[in-house]
Amino acid sequence: MAVPIVQGTLRYAYLTDPNLSNANSITEKAKAEGAVFAASVLPVVHACSPNDAKTIYTNLAVGSETTDFPAVKAAFENNYACMNIAGQDVGGLWDHESGQYFASAAASNTNSSGSSGLSGGAIAGICIAAAVVVFGAIFLIWRSKRSSGDIDESYSNGASQKYGGSQTPEQAGTNGHTSTTMNGNDMVA
Repeated sequence: MAVPIVQGTLRYAYLTDPNLSNANSITEKAKAEGAVFAASVLPVVHACSPNDAKTIYTNLAVGSETTDFPAVKAAFENNYACMNIAGQDVGGLWDHESGQYFASAAASNTNSSGSSGLSGGAIAGICIAAAVVVFGAIFLIWRSKRSSGDIDESYSNGASQKYGGSQTPEQAGTNGHTSTTMNGNDMVA
């Protein structure tokens, strides 16, 4: 369960490391996606090593100044056995043009011990809990922006709850005009 999240986190750590990627091509979108992947896996890593979780967080948190991909990769690799995953399962970042791994992004040869660390159920539970926390945070941000009026809830008929006040969407969309129906489509006269 944790493997795809680790892969996503490593991918965006690589894409946002100015020493490995073109610094001009690092986007806010890539940074945000890296932060979401990291937030999803941090509880799993923290259960194994709080120090390694801090390394990942410091490099990929929203607002991080820079990203050090080799440090993030090492932090994950230190915990593969505890997380009950193998480096071969995670793989590396493959460059299709050159036919080899990107610099510093080869697959790890770290094997899972299978006997120590977190069970699959524990990892799944932690990942689900992390996802709930992340989506809960997104919902709370959305709700606070909505209540402050930063979000315009437009309807398909052009009505806007932001400007419509207590009017229904149908009333707000007419702007004092009558509405006629032609071929099943609402038209404002």
